[in-house]
Amino acid sequence: MDKIENLTYWITAIVALGFIGYSCFCYIKKRQTREREQALNRNSRLPEVEPAASQQIREEDTPSLTPIISYFKGQCNSFKIVAEKPRNIENCEKVFEYADKVINFHADKTLKKWWNNFTNDRNQWDLALYSKKAKQVLDLLREAGVIRATEQIIKWDDNASKHYMPFDDIKNGDTGIVIHPCWIYQNDIFEQGLVSKKVD
Repeated sequence: MDKIENLTYWITAIVALGFIGYSCFCYIKKRQTREREQALNRNSRLPEVEPAASQQIREEDTPSLTPIISYFKGQCNSFKIVAEKPRNIENCEKVFEYADKVINFHADKTLKKWWNNFTNDRNQWDLALYSKKAKQVLDLLREAGVIRATEQIIKWDDNASKHYMPFDDIKNGDTGIVIHPCWIYQNDIFEQGLVSKKVD
């Protein structure tokens, strides 16, 4: 009888310990998942900056967002590709890494802080978050007055050659298909687009 009671005791103890261990495991797993979701939610929002810096970055007219947009000159189409068609993490990383170098080398402390907060934990971003962040950059450029040209077909001439780079051999009078748009800021070319000759 004692043997049976001892066996029952040990079985009960083992089951109880197993249940406690399993409960602890589930709790830790659930907590880690919640913390990971909170981190992703934090990263998906525009970073909060000090009121003075926020006001400086989002002033209404000139100089409005000029301190920011100058660092994205020549990168609009790269961010557009990440925003609309992010193919792989490596390409997305290259786009943001280039912006990292430009801003951290040339920008002032306020803009560096803003950008570093904005791209915090970038090594944990997936394609969806890269796309969302790229859209936010493009939103800032649009707020600042950077306009994306919408034409899809153009007639190649001297004026077009100022706005677009040719992908292939194209001559005056040829019809061109826009591969990447041109970007305009205050009636000046902010970034050239890319155009290819239309083949009939």
